[in-house]
Amino acid sequence: MFLLKKEINKMNVQKATLNFGGRIWEAWFSTDIPISDGLYKFHGLPGLIVKMEDSTSTHIFELVSTQKIKGTLSKKINNKKLFPIDQKQFKRLYKEYRENPNKNFQGIDILETQDGKSSNEFKKNMERYYKNKIKKENNIIEIDLLDD
Repeated sequence: MFLLKKEINKMNVQKATLNFGGRIWEAWFSTDIPISDGLYKFHGLPGLIVKMEDSTSTHIFELVSTQKIKGTLSKKINNKKLFPIDQKQFKRLYKEYRENPNKNFQGIDILETQDGKSSNEFKKNMERYYKNKIKKENNIIEIDLLDD
């Protein structure tokens, strides 16, 4: 087996190739930093992921710097109750959001807005805003979420 190695930002790195989210990715990781982590959902290599790039070069992520910190970090998510879902459920919910981003506003009446808009006017503006935002998100990382 041949391992491709090089240097990125003064770190010795090795190459790994993977298929994730409907894209082929090239990952460069450093065993000099023995942390099996990386960016977004990428992790599990025998060192910190320093650079990731998809085969079309439309998504490129590169570690800029590292810093030692004292103490421990804890992660809190706004005191909300979380529940596990599988990939099939996530994909369905993601598609539902893209089709109807205002779903969470259904059944809710807005009594008053700062600019005096009615509940219906506010909801229409929010729908227009989110649909435009989704339209601009035309190169998502996990393209397989859009498959049927």
